[in-house]
Amino acid sequence: MSNKNIIKIKNITKTYSSTVALDNVSVTFEKEKVTSIYGPNGAGKSTLIKIICGEEKADKGSIFLNNTKVEFKTYKEALIKGISYLPQDLGLLNNLTVLENIAVAQNQLNSVFVYSKKEIIKYIENTKSKILPFPDENKLVEKLTVYEKQLLAIHKALFYKSEIIIFDESTTNITKDEFKNFIQIIENLKKQGKTIIFISHKLDEVFSISDNLIILKEGKCIKSENIENINKKDVIELFLSQRQEIAESKIFAKSERMLCNVNINIEGIPKFSIEIAQGEVISLETNNTVLNLNLGYILFYKLKQYQNIKVGIIPSSREEEAIFPNLNIKDNLLINVINLSEFRDKKNQDKLINKIAKELNLIFRNWYQNINELSGGNKQKVVFGRWILSDFDILILIEPTSGIDIETKEIIHNKILQLKNEGKSFILITSDEGEQEVLQTREILINQKAVIN
Repeated sequence: MSNKNIIKIKNITKTYSSTVALDNVSVTFEKEKVTSIYGPNGAGKSTLIKIICGEEKADKGSIFLNNTKVEFKTYKEALIKGISYLPQDLGLLNNLTVLENIAVAQNQLNSVFVYSKKEIIKYIENTKSKILPFPDENKLVEKLTVYEKQLLAIHKALFYKSEIIIFDESTTNITKDEFKNFIQIIENLKKQGKTIIFISHKLDEVFSISDNLIILKEGKCIKSENIENINKKDVIELFLSQRQEIAESKIFAKSERMLCNVNINIEGIPKFSIEIAQGEVISLETNNTVLNLNLGYILFYKLKQYQNIKVGIIPSSREEEAIFPNLNIKDNLLINVINLSEFRDKKNQDKLINKIAKELNLIFRNWYQNINELSGGNKQKVVFGRWILSDFDILILIEPTSGIDIETKEIIHNKILQLKNEGKSFILITSDEGEQEVLQTREILINQKAVIN
């Protein structure tokens, strides 16, 4: 193996029952470079990372770290050898302070808990000016912005003295400006000799940050080379399904169209109201990621007060707030409607859920699989399908396609546009500018001084 490669994956295969997650995959990761792994949901990205980190065992194949064959049985073993993993939720403890989270990191590799505040403060002073900013150490993590949480997660990896840092969809909810700062942080980490493995479904991010790109599809590596030799358009066309024809919008009389007028009063921004009519997608945007998320929940509770309006919400945190992890796929899909008369008849129930599964191209083995066996994109289809079955009037979408692939995103976008044209209304809160352009019928920009409709 070349000295420039820090990790070599050779002929890795992994199956789950009859599903081949990885099929004889061989790739390398170059020292002090950013290598991105790209592909649709179910391509094998997460499985490959889990095998590298010791959370899954390959059926066959080998992993070499600095020319030495390794086989980690746990994530702790990988951590000891200098590999840090930052998942989408960043693995932080929200009820603790920044300093306390670093204290937990300090002891993750110890068998006995030892707390040295002096050591942590020394680390903070040595790193915050040299590599990246450090959040207020006395602040609770739940009070941090998404970007500040990301900074803290990177600091944890540096505290471990990790040489390899894996970012798995951990930039999903940061703003465009915050991502520019993130790029600079990555450049600083590379100068410090760190190797970066980056996973994102945002192709623009992948092309702006990567030195090398690995493309996986259906468990196979279909491309692995320098990013300069890869055309973005070619990558898109690898995964893009043909866009569906969307039916023409229904025409509603003005008296029929108006659903409600909601007054919003939140500290830090001007009071404003939103008129919501049938058949529109209203995009809300602030310059604050925390406010963006909170605004969706505030609107949901406001709209719930209208007894004649059926309102739903798809939250940004799919794993924590949208799915029921102990239930199977069918129960997750039916949770809102199981007591309605039309769903009591099993034959009719099966007809309705199979129709949803077909419309959203839901990929699954059977209805009684646990929801956690699905990829992130298919979980999101279940959450979206749940509200379609509920026959909502207004659906609030908070980062509705974060962390999912181009093909799944297109399926969800097509369905939103179809439902909009049938008279359903949506409130869209997203950091994805492309998503805004595709979906919104109008936009409301909110800052500390003004609201621009």
